[in-house]
Amino acid sequence: MSVAVVVDGGVSLPEGGLAGRCTIVPMRLGAPGDGDAPRSGASTAAASPGAFLEAIEAADEGDGVVIVTVAAGLSASHDAARAACGLSASDVALVDSGSATTGEGLVALAAVEAAAAGAPVASVATAARRAAGEVRLVAQIERLDELARGGRLPKGVAVATRRAGVRVLFEVRHGRIRPLRPALGLPAAEARLVELVVRTLPFGSRLHLGALHAGAAGSAGRLVEAVSARHAPPSPFVAELSPIMLAPTGTGVSGLARRVEGGGAGAGAARRRSSPTRGPTSPR
Repeated sequence: MSVAVVVDGGVSLPEGGLAGRCTIVPMRLGAPGDGDAPRSGASTAAASPGAFLEAIEAADEGDGVVIVTVAAGLSASHDAARAACGLSASDVALVDSGSATTGEGLVALAAVEAAAAGAPVASVATAARRAAGEVRLVAQIERLDELARGGRLPKGVAVATRRAGVRVLFEVRHGRIRPLRPALGLPAAEARLVELVVRTLPFGSRLHLGALHAGAAGSAGRLVEAVSARHAPPSPFVAELSPIMLAPTGTGVSGLARRVEGGGAGAGAARRRSSPTRGPTSPR
């Protein structure tokens, strides 16, 4: 037996391997106005405390459970999981991944690795929280139509960016979404995403990498190849966005989540000096 790891439906994980040891609590899609999309379009809703409680009871084999959720500031999932923890008789620890999709997946995998090594609940939770602090997700969106349809931004913005061929870039880090400088076209967007991942890697660090996509598997694959050519991660993976994450973004999304372990301070600058300033993976 070992500590069980439970995650919510906002996660994106590789197929097989340690990821198969995660219990996923589905989040649900609702009708327009039923969740986070008050005006139109598909809405999303977090799993209920009851669903988390059922997952805890089913997963716990006697050694306890660690729950990893999408960033608390992005979904009510974390609050629902917290309520379930208060109702459970099991030894349960709750971890805010501070991320989503493959970023949340990297945190969950850190928890699974610690659990597989025989660590107790407190140590597994500590490993997951440490990983959450090491994760950064960057991505690009081809079209903003779904966000406009859901009332998250003006329709005119979506139309203007689509007509101009602009790719909107953003990052998710420490539980917050931050816009990044946009790119003109997909090649420029991919180049900038790669640079954002590799340019500040500390010397001697270990890189964990998970690419995400929605209807853009080719783009995700190119991102992994470009990063791997410059800083080989041990087990990079590509995963699709879950339906719950696809609803507000639509297709044409690709990105990278990275988790960085170790490395010396100040080495990022040294890596930048040694990196090419031009080339297929440099920003345009």
